[in-house]
Amino acid sequence: MIKTARKSKGRSAAVLVGALAMLLSTVAFAPSAFADPYIGPYGEPRVEDISGPWQKIDRPRGEESRNYLPGCPRYYVCLYVLSNQTSSRNYWYVFRLYDERGYTVSDFNYNTSLQWIINNQVGGSDGKVGAETLDSGIIMDRIACYPAPDTVVDPSRQFRSANWYDVWNIRTNAYC
Repeated sequence: MIKTARKSKGRSAAVLVGALAMLLSTVAFAPSAFADPYIGPYGEPRVEDISGPWQKIDRPRGEESRNYLPGCPRYYVCLYVLSNQTSSRNYWYVFRLYDERGYTVSDFNYNTSLQWIINNQVGGSDGKVGAETLDSGIIMDRIACYPAPDTVVDPSRQFRSANWYDVWNIRTNAYC
């Protein structure tokens, strides 16, 4: 009888140790309850010389509506950067660029064309002032150019698809 009690005690201890090991390994890799959901697996998106995003937004995944993301005010270029995703939410950084110059960007890392830009600058007399995206090379090759609208019914809603994955620089004083 003593032998049987020792065996069952040994089995119980082994089961308890195994259960604790599983629990501790789960806890060690579970995200913190205080983790910022906006900071994705590749870091926090940034635009040099801007104190931070104009707005952080989270929206349900799979939703499409006119007001899913905010519009862009006149005279601005707005960048809508996907920073993180969960199974049910998309997390966005929205940057508003006003000055016509070059901007260095970093950690715009999601490789998807489901990100957006609105160039709502004034088109000028020729209507060709644009916002262009450039890669990180020495020559900084143009990836894409987004001209300002001439006249549009609601220019604040003129979203254009942009893949920020290989973008390192944005110039808001380009000609398209």
